[in-house]
Amino acid sequence: MSKKNKVLSLLLFFFFGYVSITLAQPGGLKWKFETGYKVNSSPAIGPDGTIYVGSWDHYLYAIKGDGSLKWRFRAEGKQPVASSPAIGPDGTIYVGSYDNYLYAIKGDGSLKWRFKTDYKISSLPTISPDGTIYVGSWDQYLYAIKQDGSLKWKLKTGFWIESSPAIGPDGTIYVGSWDHYLYAIKGDGSLRWRVKTEDVITSSPAIGKDGTVYVGSWDHYLYAIKGDGSLKWRVKTGDKISSSPAIGEDGTVYVGSDDHYLYAIYSESKGYQSASPWPGFHYNYGRGRLTKIGSP
Repeated sequence: MSKKNKVLSLLLFFFFGYVSITLAQPGGLKWKFETGYKVNSSPAIGPDGTIYVGSWDHYLYAIKGDGSLKWRFRAEGKQPVASSPAIGPDGTIYVGSYDNYLYAIKGDGSLKWRFKTDYKISSLPTISPDGTIYVGSWDQYLYAIKQDGSLKWKLKTGFWIESSPAIGPDGTIYVGSWDHYLYAIKGDGSLRWRVKTEDVITSSPAIGKDGTVYVGSWDHYLYAIKGDGSLKWRVKTGDKISSSPAIGEDGTVYVGSDDHYLYAIYSESKGYQSASPWPGFHYNYGRGRLTKIGSP
């Protein structure tokens, strides 16, 4: 224990008697929570501090801020929950599973509804201001699902979709596919444009403040695409990119590559598109939730 911590402990003893306390240390473990198998899902954080995360043990977990279990929900097909959850303004948690379903789960852990696709879901669901949930499936479709769990529309790509959609300020949905294309889809489900890369896209797009769309490809390149679908530039790394780009307020775009490097790349986008309801993977500073249904 450091000298500073010893002094604080003595003061606590003097005023309150014996106190068992562990002071937080930067980089120190606060807690860890064990699931039944590996965790590939990225956590989402609710407004009350509850952490939601999926596991390959078939469960979505709701964990309190102190690391104790609040509840867990089992995917009915007993398949991995590798998708990352997203949280709606009413507290509904949306998550996909390898059992082919998108689940809508109430804040108390009970099932609200589920929507079946024709293959597994590993894509992070995205929520628009009108409440529409967008999610990709390995059955090649991007789905638009209403708040009540009914289908609004679906658009077929040429192969699996693992990429998670981003939503532009005009309602355009951007998503990548294993067919090598980045798709821009209108809010009514019709195709606006598509841009071909030279390999699979599992990276999730990010939208910059100037409207540029950034996405990585297994062809080793990070692409910067203009709002009209034309190429702005591309930067080559040493191996495939599955990582989803992040955009700093100074315009730096960060992305990882299978070549073992994290890249920091100059751009003209000074941060994310603030007018967009969901401009990149795990919107809202990593919390994975939309705060309001209504106009952006």
